[in-house]
Amino acid sequence: MYKLLNAGFYRLKKEKIFWCLVVITILIAGSTLFNQIQHVQTWGKTGIDQILINYTNWIGIFIALFTSTFIGTEYANGTIRNKIIVGHSRVKIYVSNLIISIVVGTILELIYMLLICVIGILALGSIAMPAKEFAIILVNIFMIIIAYSSIFSFIALLCTNITMTTVISFILLLVMFVVNNLLGPTASADRYSYNITANERGELVKEITGINQNYPGDTKKKICQAIVYSMPLGQADIISSKFEKDINELYVLIIYAVIESVVITAVGIYVFRKKDLK
Repeated sequence: MYKLLNAGFYRLKKEKIFWCLVVITILIAGSTLFNQIQHVQTWGKTGIDQILINYTNWIGIFIALFTSTFIGTEYANGTIRNKIIVGHSRVKIYVSNLIISIVVGTILELIYMLLICVIGILALGSIAMPAKEFAIILVNIFMIIIAYSSIFSFIALLCTNITMTTVISFILLLVMFVVNNLLGPTASADRYSYNITANERGELVKEITGINQNYPGDTKKKICQAIVYSMPLGQADIISSKFEKDINELYVLIIYAVIESVVITAVGIYVFRKKDLK
């Protein structure tokens, strides 16, 4: 495993797609900060809480692109076949590629967060959310990266063609996006209606104004929640868009991410071991 990882990370240093994603990440962080700083005079220093976790909405696209290209190139060059010939087990090959995908996703996320913190805290204010909530959100983000990596490594290692792998990965992302948009409002529906206002300190306050007449019912809501929770894109949307975080819901999202990552990886390893590599 060490030799596989060592070779993989050595190759990563020269991988153009990785460095392109690093540059794109820096540009996203820069444009996000620029847009927020432009409105400081209007809104005041509102902190970096929201923009700090917004990159999670991009990470799935980048992991899909990297994994499809990185693993697809190994198939195209015959590298995976050669690894097996020299004695590396298929399990170790699968897991090593998965680890590299997770590491790349984590590096991109950290680059974005570090840039937001270094520049954003000075220009926009510090992190306002409680430390416990922030820590749980960080765990959620890491688990989302693992879930995405598990899904796209599964696709890339079972599909030997780079183009096909990329197409399937992005179609899956599109399907998750559509499903999340269709079911998200029902999954997040509340029994009550609220009015959100800002107090004298500029803090947003949510007040109950009555019963939500469009509430879909507990059963329908739970079904939609289960579907949204099972998608890393849905998990990312929840942690990046809600007005206030429900700690219990954040724990549930972690459980879903762990289960889907373990199941997908286990199935992927099983199928990859049986796969005929021509």
